[in-house]
Amino acid sequence: MKNVEQSSFPGDTCFILFAHGSFSQTWRRPFFDLLQKLRQELGERAVSLAYLENSSPTLEEAIREAKDMTHFQILPLFMSKGRHLQEHLPQLLHQIQSQNPHISIQLLPPLGEHPLFWEMIANLVRHYFQTKAR
Repeated sequence: MKNVEQSSFPGDTCFILFAHGSFSQTWRRPFFDLLQKLRQELGERAVSLAYLENSSPTLEEAIREAKDMTHFQILPLFMSKGRHLQEHLPQLLHQIQSQNPHISIQLLPPLGEHPLFWEMIANLVRHYFQTKAR
């Protein structure tokens, strides 16, 4: 049985979590765990994970592997728009889009620009502060 989120998520849309990447499996583990959790909730094909460098899959590979998907929403798991998001990612998206004119790609703001992210951090700090105070 599908969750409400699965039913309302467009069937031809893939949401891609986009991280920097690392050679370290330990570094990559939390991203993989998040991917698995989201896939359980939203469906296997609804969410993917891609890396800029030093890891697989790359963004190009993730889009290629998402067969029959025509709409992609990219969520950069970055705190802010540094050089990678200002220069490297737009160049990469332009290249992918020119090679795949039948797909649409929407670049979302980085994680660090979302107010829910900052509220989560504030809640976490409050939690640790209250725990420490005991």
